Amino acid sequence: MTRVTFFYRDKTPCGFSAEGHSGFAEEGSDIVCAAVSAVTQTAAIQAEDVLHMENAVYTDEKRAFLKVTGDGGAPWAAMLKAMELFISQLAAQYPEHLTLTITEV
Repeated sequence: MTRVTFFYRDKTPCGFSAEGHSGFAEEGSDIVCAAVSAVTQTAAIQAEDVLHMENAVYTDEKRAFLKVTGDGGAPWAAMLKAMELFISQLAAQYPEHLTLTITEV
């Protein structure tokens, strides 16, 4: 199962983590994994290459773990909110393969 957690600070999204494999299908054919990977990698690219947020991205490929946090202002919060809505809709379609959690930090 893939677990995505969104971090909020003062009711504003400030980051997320994603870990695990969805187990929907075999590697290379897993549409749930592909969707989560696409949206999380887009967010990581925005944090590093567009918003230039230093030390925002942490990955551990052995654990299939990605964490992106930092202060990227309103553009970052808007990206995270859109990502949260996407993940929420995907989790509703595939609840046995994807969970979404929101936590205040």
